[in-house]
Amino acid sequence: MLFRKSVIGVIGFVCGLFLIHAGGAVSQEIPSVKAIKATGKIVLDGKLNEKDWVKTKLPYSLSHYTSGAPAKEKTEFAVLYDSENLYFGVICHESRMEKTVSVMTGDDKAVYLDDSLELFIAPYEVGYESDLSNDRNFFHFCLNMPGYRYGDCLANRGTMVPWSVKTHKEADKWVAEVAIPLKVLLPKFGNEAYWRLNVTRFSSPGNEYTSWAVTQGSFHAPKNFGKLTGINVNGKFIGYQRPVPVVHPELDYKTSGY
Repeated sequence: MLFRKSVIGVIGFVCGLFLIHAGGAVSQEIPSVKAIKATGKIVLDGKLNEKDWVKTKLPYSLSHYTSGAPAKEKTEFAVLYDSENLYFGVICHESRMEKTVSVMTGDDKAVYLDDSLELFIAPYEVGYESDLSNDRNFFHFCLNMPGYRYGDCLANRGTMVPWSVKTHKEADKWVAEVAIPLKVLLPKFGNEAYWRLNVTRFSSPGNEYTSWAVTQGSFHAPKNFGKLTGINVNGKFIGYQRPVPVVHPELDYKTSGY
């Protein structure tokens, strides 16, 4: 939970190709993760040994949260889904396991102060501007190395999400396997072609903050989240009902991503 920590300074960074729309507007291309449909049962044990995890080869990785520079400690992940759950498989490589921190020993505590992972899911195409004084339209899931959880639905504070996690520790890495029920993520009146997503990590031995989508200094900024695609039901992204006509292409957020 980076905004609660005393991290100072923002490094301007532009990721990928720029798209120039009619009217001269410029927007940053949004990075994308594709969820893969599981062909077999996913058993949460923190080992990622099911054939579906093995086939994904964990194609996505984290980098420095503001600059996008390569991380000192590599973090790689993949996303699966079935008819009930969204699954995250994450491997956190760590060269100094003996110096990691796991102080929190219960759910709903400040596990983000330990060596930890955070998942941010906004079930909307729009990456809303946000600050610490406003409600924000995303779900926040955080876990530490022993597998203790902290979670919140910032679109509807107080909502309890029945998510599950199992972790597994090895000599040079720790692994997390997460299941989040799809039904709790669906927006009530959604018509979304994709959702917004970010995956972040804190590695305490090097005081290193990393993120899949490059942020502007805060992990809690939906405008900087990437896309989550691929969760298809009957050939359509889950929640997507019908095409949305573009009235003003230069202003329409479904064109620009914002």
